[in-house]
Amino acid sequence: MGRLGALWDYSQYYDQIIQRYEGIIAAQFFGHTHHDQFEIAYTDYANQVLENANAITHITSAMTPTSGDPTSRVYDVDPETFTILDYTVYITNMSSPTYQTLGPAWEKYYSAKETYGALVTPPLTDSTAELSLQFWHNVTVILEDDNVEF
Repeated sequence: MGRLGALWDYSQYYDQIIQRYEGIIAAQFFGHTHHDQFEIAYTDYANQVLENANAITHITSAMTPTSGDPTSRVYDVDPETFTILDYTVYITNMSSPTYQTLGPAWEKYYSAKETYGALVTPPLTDSTAELSLQFWHNVTVILEDDNVEF
């Protein structure tokens, strides 16, 4: 987890916490990377299969424009189970002629379920179905194997 963007020891300590408490951590939410991404924790990083996947980290991009236009992410959460049902990323175009005069105009960039749901088998399109760890692992496998979808 985060091995490329953090000091190795601290990343390992954090991963140990995730591994120890995997049964009670539903999801993790981070920002500050300035990239729209997710990470999956595995009990065995040398064998990244679904059976070894045990945690998902949602990492949102940033409002500060260091790596592109500002974005924001809005999560749809099941009110009873608190699982993530979907998320939508909104973006504002800083190149717009009205950006400086009228301020940012936010528009939908994509929905995780709309974008990635059709890639998995069976397709995940039900609005009440969660974006589970299994879903994200399967999306990762597809993106690793298919440059067009990536």
